[in-house]
Amino acid sequence: MKKSFTYALPLLVGLILGGCASFFTPSNETTAEVARDLSEQSLYVSSFSFVNQDEDAVTDEDFHGSYWLATMTFTDCPTICNMMTPNMAEIQEASEEQGLALSFVSFTVDPATDTPDVLQTYGEQYNVDFSNWDFLTGYDPNEIEQFVEESFHSTVLNDPADPDIIHTTNFFLINDEGQVVRSYDGLNSNIPPIISDLESVIH
Repeated sequence: MKKSFTYALPLLVGLILGGCASFFTPSNETTAEVARDLSEQSLYVSSFSFVNQDEDAVTDEDFHGSYWLATMTFTDCPTICNMMTPNMAEIQEASEEQGLALSFVSFTVDPATDTPDVLQTYGEQYNVDFSNWDFLTGYDPNEIEQFVEESFHSTVLNDPADPDIIHTTNFFLINDEGQVVRSYDGLNSNIPPIISDLESVIH
């Protein structure tokens, strides 16, 4: 994913992480098919204090009382992140048009490279609205690996000897109490069913 990404790797990673399992999603999917309900798994986002693209401190407390959509990414990724980030940007635009009170968070899995200024430039490339989207960094690789495992039951494989960083392609919806209640395939560019599902969940 970081320097090269083979055709077979997304399928293999999907089996391991559950992130790429819906890589070939049909365009005629229904709202019920687009989301995975995680509300019965009692997943809660762990406490964190990181920094965003403006070098401002961002903590889990900042999102209490609101819904937010989270993903993992990194700026050197030449393939799937470059599909996921535009998809999330479309969700952001559509959610604003529908009046959904929803924030967005991208956790980099390559914090050594992805400094705040690098993340700022990255977000600008996709014309994201930074008013409700934080690109977070300011931690070490072990910290983000542990955080992703504890919060989302997902894996980050960041081997210094390997140019690739493996991470889930899911978008995770966190509710106003910090519980992870939904996941969506971040590679799915069919946005309207996702918006419909978000509307059914967000109060």
